[in-house]
Amino acid sequence: MRKKYLWVLIMVIIGNLSGMQISATEFRQYASSSAYYNVFDYGVKANGKEKDTHSVQLAIDSCSRQGGGTIYFPPGTYLCGSLHLKSNVALFLDHGSIIMMSKDNEDFDPYETLNFKNKADRETSYFHYALIWGEDLEHIAILGTGSIDCNRTKRGGPITGITDHPIENITFDNIIISYLGGGSFDGKIENVLEEISEYPESDMFGALPAYGFYCRHVRNLKLHDIILTVESPDKRYAFVFDDLEKLNIESIDTERSEAASPVMRFNSVKQAVISGCIIPKDISRFMEVPENQKNEIQIFGNGIFQKF
Repeated sequence: MRKKYLWVLIMVIIGNLSGMQISATEFRQYASSSAYYNVFDYGVKANGKEKDTHSVQLAIDSCSRQGGGTIYFPPGTYLCGSLHLKSNVALFLDHGSIIMMSKDNEDFDPYETLNFKNKADRETSYFHYALIWGEDLEHIAILGTGSIDCNRTKRGGPITGITDHPIENITFDNIIISYLGGGSFDGKIENVLEEISEYPESDMFGALPAYGFYCRHVRNLKLHDIILTVESPDKRYAFVFDDLEKLNIESIDTERSEAASPVMRFNSVKQAVISGCIIPKDISRFMEVPENQKNEIQIFGNGIFQKF
C-alpha cells in the first residue's frame, strides 16, 4: 500500500496559533494523559539569540522514540532552523512562547533539485527548506496561544495525498497566516502535476493555484477560524479543494482584490459544509463550483456582505 504524505509547511505561518487557549496549569492536566516533554529539559536557551534547533529536535526525537506525546514550550523565544516533526507528536506553545525562524540559510535543510522548469520563486517550490516539516506523518498537532514567527517571505503549500489514498482527518483551528502576496497562476487546477511514481517529492507540483491552502486527495478536512492576509494583492484563489470528501469550513476571513479569482475553488468535492463566513453579495466571487457539484456543498449561517 502506498504511503500517505503530508508536508507540514509551517514556514508559512506567522501569528497566533490559538488552537487551545488554556493556561500552563490546565495544560499539565491536559498533558497528564500522555507523555509530556518540556523543551527546557533538553537544553534550550529560549533567549531569541542562541540557536535552539538541536535542543528542540532532541525533544521531538525523544518523544517520538517513546511512542509520542506532547512537547511543551514555556514562554520564551526559540530561534530555530529546520525542525522535523514526527508522527504522534504534538507541539504546545504556551502564551508568550515564540518559535522564531533563523535568518541563516545554513540552519535549514537544503533545497531539493527540481527536475522541471518552474516560474515560481524558490519558497513556493522547495519544501525541505522550511521551519517545521515532515513526510509520511499521522496524528500530529500544533496547539496553544504562542506564535510562530517566520521572518521570511510567506507562502502557501499543499496538503495532498495521492489518488485512492487520501490524507485523512486534518484540522486547522484558530490560525492567522500572513502572505507577501503578488502571485498569479496561469494554468488550470486540473493540470497541477500528479506524477504518482515520483512521490513523495512535493516540489513536483510547481506553482500552485492557491496562495493559501491547496488541498487535494483529502478526506475529512476541517478549517475553522482561519484568517488569511496578504501584503500585496494576489490573483490566485485563497483556497483550492480538489478531490475532497467531507470538508467542513467555518468562520474564515480572507483578503482579495476585485481582479482576483474567487476565494474558493471546488473540484470533485463531496459533502462540504460552509458556515459562519462573511460572503460578498456577489457569491460568484466567493466560490467557484462546477454545476454538477452544487448539490454536494451546503451553505448556511453565513453573513452576506453588501455595501450601502
